[in-house]
Amino acid sequence: MKATFFLIIGLIMTGCIYSQQSSLFVSDGEITIPIGYEVEILITETDQKIDSIEIVSEKEFPGRADFLKLMEGFRNADNTQSEGISIKFCVADCLGKDCVLLVMTNHYSGTLNYKATIMYKNGDVKDTSVVPVPGGLPSVEQWFNDIEVIKLYDFDFE
Repeated sequence: MKATFFLIIGLIMTGCIYSQQSSLFVSDGEITIPIGYEVEILITETDQKIDSIEIVSEKEFPGRADFLKLMEGFRNADNTQSEGISIKFCVADCLGKDCVLLVMTNHYSGTLNYKATIMYKNGDVKDTSVVPVPGGLPSVEQWFNDIEVIKLYDFDFE
């Protein structure tokens, strides 16, 4: 009986952990984004310290993106938006091979710095390197791994 009880509790906890990590959410200056989402966020800062991150819009991005079409889209992108950050985290066709892309466009005037941690489909978690995102410009990060979730945090502007 005890073994059955602990098995049920273990399954419930595993399900809760998995569902928490696979959900889009913001907490304490961090945003967690599952694969297949487009998000618009606003960052509020006071005295060069991030006060809050607010999700302005979100939508699922089902299927695979075409890497070359995404790059072509930068030419025609409307980067005149006054503030906010556009984020797309998706699987893409990178010249015939699947890859995971993080595409960020910084609509603020300053350069955006941040850190990122990725969670693989097998549950492993790893910090990953990312580049700063200049004001008014897009940035692309690319991985050839089975990534399920990315957490972005420690945002600041230069």
